[in-house]
Amino acid sequence: MYRYLSLLLLTVWGLSSRCLSSGIDYGSRNEIGEDSMLLEAINEHLYPDLVRRIRSLRGSESLMGGCELHVIQFLNKSSPETLTSYFDSMGKPGPGILLGNVVYLGYYDQCIDIGDTDYCRFPFNVSVTSQTATGNSLSASIPVEFGLCFPSSCNPVHFYHLITGDNEVIYNISRPVGDDNITVTVQSVNHDPICPWRNLKWTPSSIVVLTICVLFVLLVIIGTGADVLLWVVDDVLPKIKGSGCAEMKRPVSMIDSTSCEERDTADEKEPLVNRDFQSNKRKRSNFERRMIEFFKDLILSFSLYKTIPTIMATHQPANAVTSINGIRVISMFWVILGHTFLWGLAYGVTANVKEAVETIPKRFSFQPIANSFLSVDSFFVMSGLLLSYLAIREMDRRNGKFPFVFFYVHRILRLSPAYYFVIFINFKILPYIGSGPLWQLADVERCGKYWWTNILYINNFYPTTFSDQCFGVTWYLANDMQFFIISPIFLLLLYHFWIAGIAAIAGTMIGSFVIIGTLAGIKNPNANLLQGTLVADSSASLSDFAYSNIYEKPYCRINAYLVGVLLGFIFYKKLKVPRNFWVRLVTYATVWAVAAVFCVTIAYGQYQTWNGDPFNKAQNVMFFMFNRTIWSIGIALMIYACHNGFGGAINTILSWSVWVPLSRLTFMAYLAHPMVLSVMYSTMRFRFIYTDIFLSVLVVAAVVLAFSVALVFAAVVEYPLANVEAAIYKFAGVKRRK
Repeated sequence: MYRYLSLLLLTVWGLSSRCLSSGIDYGSRNEIGEDSMLLEAINEHLYPDLVRRIRSLRGSESLMGGCELHVIQFLNKSSPETLTSYFDSMGKPGPGILLGNVVYLGYYDQCIDIGDTDYCRFPFNVSVTSQTATGNSLSASIPVEFGLCFPSSCNPVHFYHLITGDNEVIYNISRPVGDDNITVTVQSVNHDPICPWRNLKWTPSSIVVLTICVLFVLLVIIGTGADVLLWVVDDVLPKIKGSGCAEMKRPVSMIDSTSCEERDTADEKEPLVNRDFQSNKRKRSNFERRMIEFFKDLILSFSLYKTIPTIMATHQPANAVTSINGIRVISMFWVILGHTFLWGLAYGVTANVKEAVETIPKRFSFQPIANSFLSVDSFFVMSGLLLSYLAIREMDRRNGKFPFVFFYVHRILRLSPAYYFVIFINFKILPYIGSGPLWQLADVERCGKYWWTNILYINNFYPTTFSDQCFGVTWYLANDMQFFIISPIFLLLLYHFWIAGIAAIAGTMIGSFVIIGTLAGIKNPNANLLQGTLVADSSASLSDFAYSNIYEKPYCRINAYLVGVLLGFIFYKKLKVPRNFWVRLVTYATVWAVAAVFCVTIAYGQYQTWNGDPFNKAQNVMFFMFNRTIWSIGIALMIYACHNGFGGAINTILSWSVWVPLSRLTFMAYLAHPMVLSVMYSTMRFRFIYTDIFLSVLVVAAVVLAFSVALVFAAVVEYPLANVEAAIYKFAGVKRRK
């Protein structure tokens, strides 16, 4: 059976060079155009010639060593069944070439399963040149990749030269088309084959990070086990011994719980675990009791009986701004939606690239994906809101004094350990967990160079190019930390001299407008950032400029944060509309109308630029300057209306209790979702055709996986470390805001 199958496959490959004339009609020779010649070059010449060159080595003898000898030995010694699998695993041209399907992965696992074989993607370049009768020349270049299998003893670069020959130009087809002369050239390229990672060796630094991960897991096991043990000792055993407890109840955590005997015996002062059972032992000093309690708190900080209920609790304090829970979670969904689409293109798994880049974005319904960048500004608004609302209330409690030390120390201890943990997981552990024809993670090389900039929260300044950043999405965290560092300036002014505070905010925002306008006016990059990203032409450098000098810089992004700071001050002052019903109705109707107009205008305002009507320079600069601030004001107005009782059904949805636990996971989900998408796309064996339904499936999968990973990270690292911080404050006698 294998012999007949092998013969059939080889016959098909042998006939592929004649398929144009015998079966497929791309168009008559008089009407043939550039597209037809492109298909002919790939289907008739490039792929069949690769197969022919490899097959020609079988049965031959080489007087040379190196790769040629290894390939000949492999082909000669392989059984027909193995050869069938070998050639079957090769990437082959498929449909949709004119829509961008020019990466042919083949079957990676089939290649590897043969044994003593490796897999790489080998690049070629197909260029189309049109020479007009007037002497003008137009050209376009199309990169083509074939996934090929070769003996593992053979260097992939040598194998590439073996199958392409010594000439850079493999084929050159030239024909007259009307008054023009069309030339299609197939060339090998100078850069190395693209080989996925396989059998990576663990580095010492990766082993250290893995050890830290194991240590955290062990601490969670120990903490949870200790919590259960305390429950048994303090609650279960006294009940069994008939101590009089009315019921056996498992507390959420033993840190602040009382024992069963304490509940029944009024004069019992200590829990059972701390009691001296031998009367001849001296009483512990106050310091010793505090140390014992402190170490118990540290151990129980890692208990899942403490962290999971804290994460999953839906209770909210009386004056909480409840609508931001829904906004935060929906914004996180929006981030994942945009990245799922964009990274599908970046990782090369979207087969119909031309359609996804040129046709789909023209639809009106695509604009929420194209403008998912705005979700980050929503995060900035909420971050500024919570900071000012809580910090100014704390200053009020301290009679106007600002707690500088606690302010900064708490921020660093609360966010940085979990942030650093995820960064090192991303580039020290992640490379070892996957495989496939696309299994390469660019963050490994970038983070190897620039991880320290993330540690210092300066990665939005260095490296100077946006695309060179380690863990690219963390530019947001760098901005947020930088805003946090300078925020006391605005907070102190708002509390003590509120007019001066508002003036400082207004002056800063005006300065930001001027900087953005100047940068955008000098270079005039495309304000439609996604369009600038997708169009690989002369505007690519301008797109890099926009990301590196405007998009990620704090002096260009601070306005959204300051809108949130001002809103938090308004909530602190309890500035509301007069109680007259009609005044309130008109006012809040106006607030909602303005919010809707602002948000819809910004979210859909670039629709025309996708459909052949780009902004002129003035419009482009104005959009750069004001779009994010206008969006932020719209979000702030919506939060204001919801918080003051005029949110209606929208507030009911945004304040839904289900959002509360999910909102606690958004920080870790934001850090986890790039890893989830990287693994999803880099482990794919085949490319997919973009459709709305398939993108929806991918988004749902990414959301579920990102929040699942976030729950693990939060329960094992983020919340335990927050509990450790609380235990340290408790031991030191530091009073914290409840």
